Amino acid sequence: MFRTKYNFFLIPIALFVSLSFQSEKPALIHPIYVSVSEIRIDDQKKQLSLSCKLFTDDLQEALYKEFNWKADFRKESAKQDSLLEIYIKERVSIQYADANINLNWVGSELEKEAVWCYLEGTFRQSGKSIQMINRLLYDYLPKQSNIIHCYLNKKRKSYKLQQPDTIAKFEF
Repeated sequence: MFRTKYNFFLIPIALFVSLSFQSEKPALIHPIYVSVSEIRIDDQKKQLSLSCKLFTDDLQEALYKEFNWKADFRKESAKQDSLLEIYIKERVSIQYADANINLNWVGSELEKEAVWCYLEGTFRQSGKSIQMINRLLYDYLPKQSNIIHCYLNKKRKSYKLQQPDTIAKFEF
């Protein structure tokens, strides 16, 4: 009786463990390719900030394929920052109140398995419409999705771009 009682619990556990180690990746895990961008607009200061969060391994692969550069985000590097800036500025643009925003590189930081990249710009005229073109990682990941959160006057709107879509429009 003692054996039968514990065998009932041990068989499912043993089966799960053996199936989990049969391949490098468990069959039930499906890779997700996603980035998150946040646009924050301060109408009073006439400033716009953009933050982009990208998974480190995806970004490393993109920089290697684009520039033949092996990125190591654990270390600070002027060349790495320069390549990140070029990579992002070639794939992201923002219009606010029907005017293109010139984005200036602020920097990047590593957060666990992701890299945050920061840019900012200024504008002259306030408005109610924002448009973002976002092609981050589209060149290398055919199933890439880019989620965009836009904040204007304490209101938030979100949009999900799924490749091949590149344009997110927000009306406040």
